[in-house]
Amino acid sequence: MPTEWDSAEKKLAFANHLINFIATDFPRQKFTKGFYNRLSCVFGMIAHYNLEGFYQAFFTCTAAKVRFLSCLLNWPNYGDPAYTYSDVEAAVQEKLRELGFYEMYRSRLGRETEQAERAVLAHLQAKYEGYISDTQPPSKIETPSTRRPVVSVATLEPVQADSQFSLFG
Repeated sequence: MPTEWDSAEKKLAFANHLINFIATDFPRQKFTKGFYNRLSCVFGMIAHYNLEGFYQAFFTCTAAKVRFLSCLLNWPNYGDPAYTYSDVEAAVQEKLRELGFYEMYRSRLGRETEQAERAVLAHLQAKYEGYISDTQPPSKIETPSTRRPVVSVATLEPVQADSQFSLFG
């Protein structure tokens, strides 16, 4: 539906650009100034001070993309389509649900999280259990016999303060 300021064709072009932007994994070259200006005014978005700030906040990692899609899908579409893009917001939400982008990105985030956590686990096992990892050369692996002894704070002698160590000398 046209508004007083934009034609129905212009609103449709924005919706199509948004879906295409998402479908092609949020490429920076498709995040133009005009697209940013409109996107920052729909779905309850805020401008994040400028185009680059907005892009950095929502499109540079999978977790941010999931957050962005969640914002789009959960927006309640306030307003009259004769004055707002609420009709476009509702149509975009319907298309996003149909295409399953949110689920796809959530699945990708789950895989990335698991991969990162497994890498941390392998590192910690190598560090504390002498576990041999594919990413660490055997000569660098600590074993119980090569680890430095743990010193308890309770066994340390207190340092005697004198004028040599004073901050206020």
